[in-house]
Amino acid sequence: MAMVGFVKHSKLPLRIMIMFGLLISVISIFISIIFLFYKLFFWNSFELGVAPVVIGFFFISAIQIILLGIV
Repeated sequence: MAMVGFVKHSKLPLRIMIMFGLLISVISIFISIIFLFYKLFFWNSFELGVAPVVIGFFFISAIQIILLGIV
């Protein structure tokens, strides 16, 4: 009953969180493609370990926001 009361009055913020999470996941995919091309073109000047950390951070935060919107 309490969950129905919580979800019943807040559909719009939950949907906004889901859309925001999907937007961040698309941005993380776009950033990963940019890092891939940057790594391929500037092989010697690219710092080791930066790309996986940045891509992982954005993708995990997007998953958390999507799941927060679903809950």
